[in-house]
Amino acid sequence: MPAKLRAIVAGFVVGAAGCHLLIGVEPGELDTPGAGGAGGGAGGMGGASGGGMLFAATVNYGAGPSPRSVTAGDWNGDKKLDLAVANVGISTVSILLGNGNGTFQTKVDYGVGAYPNSVTVGDWNGDGEPDLAVANGNSGNVSILLGNGNGTFQTKVDYGVGAYPNSVTAGDWNDDGKPDLAVANANSNNVSILLGNGNGTFETKVNYGAGTSPFSVTAGDWNGDGKPDLAVANFSSKNVSILLGNGNGAFQPKVDYGVGVYPRSVTTEDWNGDGKPDLAVANQSSKNVSILLGNGNGTFQDKVDYGADTGPFSVTAGDWNGDGKPDLAVANNSSDNVSILLGNGDGMFQPKVDYAAGTSPIAVTAGDWNGDGKPDLAISNDSSNNVSILLNTSQ
Repeated sequence: MPAKLRAIVAGFVVGAAGCHLLIGVEPGELDTPGAGGAGGGAGGMGGASGGGMLFAATVNYGAGPSPRSVTAGDWNGDKKLDLAVANVGISTVSILLGNGNGTFQTKVDYGVGAYPNSVTVGDWNGDGEPDLAVANGNSGNVSILLGNGNGTFQTKVDYGVGAYPNSVTAGDWNDDGKPDLAVANANSNNVSILLGNGNGTFETKVNYGAGTSPFSVTAGDWNGDGKPDLAVANFSSKNVSILLGNGNGAFQPKVDYGVGVYPRSVTTEDWNGDGKPDLAVANQSSKNVSILLGNGNGTFQDKVDYGADTGPFSVTAGDWNGDGKPDLAVANNSSDNVSILLGNGDGMFQPKVDYAAGTSPIAVTAGDWNGDGKPDLAISNDSSNNVSILLNTSQ
C-alpha cells in the first residue's frame, strides 16, 4: 500500500454503510478556511429543540433525484474534503468538490448501476488516489469507479453480488494489504464478500448468511484478534448479525443480537472508553437508537435504547462538542431533521437535540468541511434532492 495511504486522516464518514476512513488526506494537510465560492443555493434554517446549539443553520447543495447515500474523500488532491452522493432516481453518483471553507461546487454526475443505494470509498488499485464503490439495488451489482486524482472518475466496472444490495463497506478481509468489499443484500439475506486484487478488480463474490433483509453493514474487530469482523443490521428480523472474520477472507456463521424495530443503519465506536468497539443501530419504527456495548470477545451486551425523532434511517459517530467522548448523529427520515445525542463517555447518552435538514433525510456522514478541526455533517435528503451541510459551531 502506498505510503500516502498508510497515514490516512481519521474522518467520520458514514453513509448507509456505516463507518469508513477518509482516503487521500494525510494528517495536518486539510486546508484552513478559504474564500472559495459557494456551489449551491442556501437552504432552510437549522433548528434545535432543547440544549445548546452545536451546529449552524443548514445550507443545501443540489444532488441528483432521490439521493440515497453520501460519503466523503479528497477526490482532487487539494486537501479539501469533497462529497460523493448516490442518486437512486437517476442511477448516478454526484461529485461535489469542496472549497475548503464549508461550501461546495456544483455537482458533476457519473453513471453507475440501477438504483444505487450506498457508496463507499477506498483505494482499489493502489495508486494512492481515492476510488468509489457503489451498491446498486435493482441491478444486483457493485459499480467500481476508479478515481483519476483530479476530481474525475473513470467509467464504472460492475461486479455481481446478491439480490438487492443495500449497503457496501470496505476492509482488508484476508490481510493481504489490498482493500476488499462487503455488501449487505436485502433480498437474499446474506453478505457478499468481494476480495480485491489490488489493481482495481475484484474476485467473484462469496456469500455468508445474515438475518432477514440486511440493510446495513459495518466493520470492526469485535473479538480483539486483529482480524476485521462484520456487523449487519437486519431490517425485518429486528436484530444485528455478528460475523467474526477468520483473517483469510472467510467469516464464521452469524450470531444475532436483538435491537429495535426495523433497524436500518449500524455504526461502531467505543462508547464507554474501555478500548472495546461497541455498536449503535438506528431503528426506523421504534424511533430510537440501540446501543450494544462490546465485551471484547466477539459478544455484546443487551441493547439499551435512546430516543431519536421519527423514522431514524442513518446513524454516524463523531465528537461534536470536543470533549473527547464520542457522540451520535441520527438522520430522521420522517421528521426532516438530525438528532444529536451527546455521549457521556460511559456508554450512556444525553437526550437528543434536533437540527433541521432537508426533506426526508436518509443518510448522514461527517467530516471537516471548513478546515477548522471540528467535525461537520452532511445529510442526503431523499425528497428534496439535495445535501444539507451543517457546520459545527461548538467551542
